[in-house]
Amino acid sequence: MKRRPRDIGTAADKPCKVCGKTRPKGRTTYCSDECSSLGLAEQHRARQERRMQACQRCGGQKEFGTRGSRFCTECRRLHGDTVQQLEQERSRRRQQRVLEGKLADGKRIKYRSKDVPDGQKWCARCQEFRPVTSFPLRKEGGKPAAYCKPCQRFYNTERRIKLVFGLTWDEYELLLACQDGKCAICGGRPRRHMLAVDHDHKTGEIRGLLCSRCNHKLLGSANDDPARLRRAADYLEEFAAREVFGDPKYVPGTAPSDREVA
Repeated sequence: MKRRPRDIGTAADKPCKVCGKTRPKGRTTYCSDECSSLGLAEQHRARQERRMQACQRCGGQKEFGTRGSRFCTECRRLHGDTVQQLEQERSRRRQQRVLEGKLADGKRIKYRSKDVPDGQKWCARCQEFRPVTSFPLRKEGGKPAAYCKPCQRFYNTERRIKLVFGLTWDEYELLLACQDGKCAICGGRPRRHMLAVDHDHKTGEIRGLLCSRCNHKLLGSANDDPARLRRAADYLEEFAAREVFGDPKYVPGTAPSDREVA
């Protein structure tokens, strides 16, 4: 299939629209490629000028000095607030869809300062709005931190367990589940503090999770010496005072006869 010529006509029809010379055969608008480029550029400038000078709402002439604005003064006065509100609502809905998509994918999101309610701050870890007073202050600048106080405390503990003991949080939870959430020695459940990771100070092997009392006071006072702990257990079962005195000796006011009288 042959391509149809772009300009078809006779040279005697009309002169060139740019230079006014006689057009050669086969051209109907311009006499040469140079004039064609100049003419198309002029048409483009004219369209741009009309677009910039005409109001996009009413089509009327915009006042001098409003170049760059889409609407004239009257349209801005009548519809400016409505247009701004619509643009803000579209932006809010678009941001909301993005945030919902990130939450659905399990990603953490960040809020801009203008989207946060007054007196609150967005916690980047628990993904909730919390009062500003629930956030610790940074040492430099005194501004609130990115995490709230509970999340910051949990983050510090998780990071310390990883750096000091080499345990990830999943491994810590697995070890805690095997101990039924209790101390491996006394069987007590943690109330205020998490169970500490106990390890052998000589070999570095992790032994289990203990409460602070069993970890520091019991094992720490015994210097991790099993023989000393066995002697302590024997001491609690067999009193040395009975072998010396023959009969049990009680602190005043605690003898069985005193308790019966009371």
